[in-house]
Amino acid sequence: MAITAMLGTSLGSAADFSQWMDSTRVRLNTTSAGANVATDQAGFPVLVRLATGDFIFSEAKSDGSDIRFADSAGNALPFELERFDPVNKVAEVWVLPPAIKGNASTQWFKLYWGNAAATSVSSGPAVFPAAGNFAGVWHLGENGSTTAGAYKDASSYGNHGTGAAMTAASDVAGTVGTAAAFNAVSNQGILIPANASLHPTGNLTLEVWIKTTTQAQYKRYLGRPFSSVADPWNEYSLEADVTGTKVNFSISIANVQASVTCATAMTAGTWYHVVGVYDGAEQRIYVNGTLDGTVARTGTVSDFGQSLAIGKYALDNGSNFDGVVDEARVSRAARSADWIKLSYANQRPDQKLVGFERFPAAPSCQVHFATPADTAVKEGAQLDLAAQADCATGYTWMVVSGPSPHLLDPEVKILHVALPRVARDTAIVYRFTAGFGGGAQSGDVKVTVKEAIPDPLFTLPTLPTWNGKSVLVVKPTVTNAAAIQASSEPVIHYAWSVSGVSVDSAWGAGQLAFSNPAQSGSMTVGLCLDNRGAVTCKQTAVNVSVAVGVSPREAGASFAEASGDRWDAKGRMQRAKAETASSAAAKTDATHLQAIH
Repeated sequence: MAITAMLGTSLGSAADFSQWMDSTRVRLNTTSAGANVATDQAGFPVLVRLATGDFIFSEAKSDGSDIRFADSAGNALPFELERFDPVNKVAEVWVLPPAIKGNASTQWFKLYWGNAAATSVSSGPAVFPAAGNFAGVWHLGENGSTTAGAYKDASSYGNHGTGAAMTAASDVAGTVGTAAAFNAVSNQGILIPANASLHPTGNLTLEVWIKTTTQAQYKRYLGRPFSSVADPWNEYSLEADVTGTKVNFSISIANVQASVTCATAMTAGTWYHVVGVYDGAEQRIYVNGTLDGTVARTGTVSDFGQSLAIGKYALDNGSNFDGVVDEARVSRAARSADWIKLSYANQRPDQKLVGFERFPAAPSCQVHFATPADTAVKEGAQLDLAAQADCATGYTWMVVSGPSPHLLDPEVKILHVALPRVARDTAIVYRFTAGFGGGAQSGDVKVTVKEAIPDPLFTLPTLPTWNGKSVLVVKPTVTNAAAIQASSEPVIHYAWSVSGVSVDSAWGAGQLAFSNPAQSGSMTVGLCLDNRGAVTCKQTAVNVSVAVGVSPREAGASFAEASGDRWDAKGRMQRAKAETASSAAAKTDATHLQAIH
């Protein structure tokens, strides 16, 4: 997705984080006590895992869209939020600092959260760009499915994959968030359509985390096949060797398969980080960050133009993998030994690269209390009021003055409010109170609710003397129907009333029709209209002078002629047409039918 501006500041430039409530430093340690990497690494995406103790999930937005990162100079950093789970209090974020220094423990960048007004700027392509030689990055955290393109490529190439026979059970715990599990018998796998980006013209790196369920020979973890199910079998591949316990890194050069096999015999049920590298002079394989096999090799990797597959062979089901794959990558570069070592140190479950400046204990906590600024919002809108109460033992919101909408959860720092309808601009004062060891602090926020939704304006006709022989139709004229129709509350509700004379009446097409008056006299017709706001009521009077009565059947026929609806012999409506308010076709409530005697 495209990266959007953040409060007028683009990523990579000095940013204003004054509206973010919380922050902490994320430290990187590449010394022997940390990742143990001696050389600097540029363009390296850092995995940051968030958990209770390092991050306060309750003070972030529920989807993590207010998370931000900045370097030590305050410049916003690109990042991709792979997973944010506030219920289980875990998250994984990929962050791209300018560079990571080798053998250093003082470098850091900053993590911010706690801004109810912030929107997401998470972007995989910004973290895994083509300029960084990433041809495909599949986190494999999606729900298992066969939906086309559901397995997303985080790189800027957008090489999205489609599951083959994948189900909800395919989504399992991985080394980084969730991963994809494959059942060989069920012919499961993920297929990525052929694309020139997936055929590096020079250097190549393949990378996966694997955990085998059933070990067997030649099972494919990641690769592109030959043009048919025959020798040389692969364009490039990470796969099980002939014993099923080791991994081959295979490539085809001049249509001849060339492989290097790792020395490590793997155990089923255990996670391994496996990387294959080809640089035009040597073919290497790494296991858990350590070089584990090498063969001198020259030549250009053949291009057979086939789909890339994860967890299976793309052309048949004879080499389906039975196990789990996580964080599959293809790079158009020969990643260095220190890059691979740093990847393993950063991604392993007991990672060695990233640390946090722990939140201070209560005795040394620095009290900070603040309420949001006064604001003005349109009626009927949703509003988040975010207060600050660092070190507070408890806090609550209440309404001090003005209309009092129900507060569903007042004991929060960020109050979610649905603002009411108002007849005019109206102020509501909310009070935030936080308790601290030495007492309590309170602050008020004035929210001016701006009238923005029009209430119905209408007139009723002046009625002539009615002799009862014909059908009398009373129909309002809604003078602002077009404005109501264009508002966020377009439905007009009608409520009729009649007094003074016993008469048959029926609702139809935004009007009220009368027939068969029982006697002469003065009849008052009342109408109240509203669109979930203020109710407007008006009346009109009619003088009823009965000369000759009208039979019910005649009245029914007259009703049908007047309203266009169907009536029974007693003048009762059988079916009403869809109705509009006035000539502007405002929506109305067309369910009312009355027989008044």
